[in-house]
Amino acid sequence: MSFFEQVNGKTVDEYVSDVANGKTPAIAVSRRDFNADQYKALCEAIRNSKAVNNVFLSDISDEAEIKMLFDAIAANGNIEKITLQNTPLGDKYVKEFADMYVKHPLLTGIFFKNANIGDEGAVALAHAVSQKTKAAEAEGVSGEARLLKSIRLNQNHIKNDGAKALAEVVKDGKKLQVFIVAGNEIEDEGMFAVADALAVNDTVEKLDVSGNPFSPSGAAALVAVVRNKPSIKEYAGFEI
Repeated sequence: MSFFEQVNGKTVDEYVSDVANGKTPAIAVSRRDFNADQYKALCEAIRNSKAVNNVFLSDISDEAEIKMLFDAIAANGNIEKITLQNTPLGDKYVKEFADMYVKHPLLTGIFFKNANIGDEGAVALAHAVSQKTKAAEAEGVSGEARLLKSIRLNQNHIKNDGAKALAEVVKDGKKLQVFIVAGNEIEDEGMFAVADALAVNDTVEKLDVSGNPFSPSGAAALVAVVRNKPSIKEYAGFEI
């Protein structure tokens, strides 16, 4: 019995069949467990499933396969959250994702961990969130379901410019509950922008800026805000 079967209680083909038949609302798998045909079938199942709303995939290394997944998510308006881990999106594919995200009706949770994202990609993603936020707000109550709830960009290469762009996401995030940029390259300049954004945000509940090279001055700016924000229930990267 393979490790995949031990964890999931079924073969890869059976798993893909369950996704295709609407029996699996949340997908959590590694690309390494699928051969090329099985991965293609999985993406097709994601595209057509009316049940899938949460997609977690790791270890996609082929650019065509990244695009295949994004095309599937773009075609499935039910998906609310995407997690990609150990997948080298780089700025190029984050930009492609950003273009897709603007048009997607329900995608409100983004988690890209160890995805080789730099400032250029972070700025493009922030701009896309801003576009979508403005469009959703123009719709009134009906547009609230489209507003971003969670953005996690752990272990990437985001620096100050990217952090300042993402700070605008926090500032305008009327539904944003989770903001995580742990393990990046953000210094004081970027953290000051994040702190300023948090000062006018009353929805963020979880904040993680750990593993960034900001100084005690950057930490002090965050502390000053978080002390007066009972809405922030969890935080990491500094001490109060």
